[in-house]
Amino acid sequence: MRITDSNTVRSLQIAFTSVYPNLKLEFFKVSKQGGKITTTVKLDPSTRLGDVRKVHNNGFIKLDDKITVNGLVTTLHEVFGLYAVVYRNSFDTWRPLRPSDKGTLREHDLRGFLSNQRLQID
Repeated sequence: MRITDSNTVRSLQIAFTSVYPNLKLEFFKVSKQGGKITTTVKLDPSTRLGDVRKVHNNGFIKLDDKITVNGLVTTLHEVFGLYAVVYRNSFDTWRPLRPSDKGTLREHDLRGFLSNQRLQID
């Protein structure tokens, strides 16, 4: 997943979902005061990354079978200045995953797939 200032939120979401169809990535603008997060606002998909991030590094995140929720979220924040939350579609409901959730993105994607298959069978 290539990250540049000219990317939009939507372009990253599409790249992410093309690899993990049962997961989605949402981005947020975060306000801090005294080192603590005071507000978060979900970014519109048409938002250009260069308009919202303070760290303007360009680069690439390899979406492979080993990357974890924490690995992705931490890299997006520390390297690219983006605040993101990964959600899993589970029983037809989008649930946020915490960085502390065990397992890789691939495993969470599979869990989402299997839960939705059970929903269709029932």
